[in-house]
Amino acid sequence: MKNKIHLFIFGIFILFSCKNENEVVILTTAEDVISFSAIDASSILSITSNSDWHITCDENWCHFSDSVGNGNVSLVLLCDNNLTITERETVLRIKAGDQSKSVVVKQKGGIVIFDENFVDNTNNWMLKSTDTLEYRIADDFYVLKNLTQLGAYFVGTKSLIPEYYGSYQISLRYVYISGYNPFGFTFANKNSENLYRFLATPTGSYSFTKREENVNTNFISSNSSAIGSDNTLRLIKIGTHCEMFVNDTLINTFELPTAFGSYVGFYLCAQTEVKVDFLNIIKF
Repeated sequence: MKNKIHLFIFGIFILFSCKNENEVVILTTAEDVISFSAIDASSILSITSNSDWHITCDENWCHFSDSVGNGNVSLVLLCDNNLTITERETVLRIKAGDQSKSVVVKQKGGIVIFDENFVDNTNNWMLKSTDTLEYRIADDFYVLKNLTQLGAYFVGTKSLIPEYYGSYQISLRYVYISGYNPFGFTFANKNSENLYRFLATPTGSYSFTKREENVNTNFISSNSSAIGSDNTLRLIKIGTHCEMFVNDTLINTFELPTAFGSYVGFYLCAQTEVKVDFLNIIKF
């Protein structure tokens, strides 16, 4: 009798063991392709499985809330801001038992909304020539000269960023010809009394100023060894957060509480002559 009971129990054990060994691993995802915007990119990846699983990715700009798990899970996917104009792509690889699944991740880049290289005057930049004031396009540069003894001028200000409260990048390269006073650009500009400006000098100083109702407030005033006589200024605005670069070196960050308007332009101080190589604006 005992032998029969032992055989019965052993048979049940074998039956369940075979069932577990032959169980089919399930691994599916709700999405095969997930697309992201250029900035502030996040999404959910839903995994359905009856087993342990793990997930890998070759690119470090794509992140997931968990790399290992079990069963059905909704993962949070995050992408670093793509501050280029090129769409990028990677693949998430999920493995569970003998099953595998790939999910393609695509992230858009920014959109160029203005690109000026001063080959000609298609964009109708201000042209003027006097003994002390000169604006001209020559040899693929916009040449700006202000040789007055005192004063500063806005040059070529145009409505270039319709969604000025949003996220964008402004870049320009210029070369000093003469003078040591500041040159730079204005942005989020409504008029001459309400604007922001980013200025630098060939001696290495720089400033960021808000002018509201014709009252100037210096947000930042400092020095950087990155600044010389040949400079590429770049400002990246993501929401209210701004980063200032000179020649690809981050020199400062700040918060922009409000934007006044859509205008962008050059700002040229007295006793200064420069030539501008390009002006480029990307919207994110």
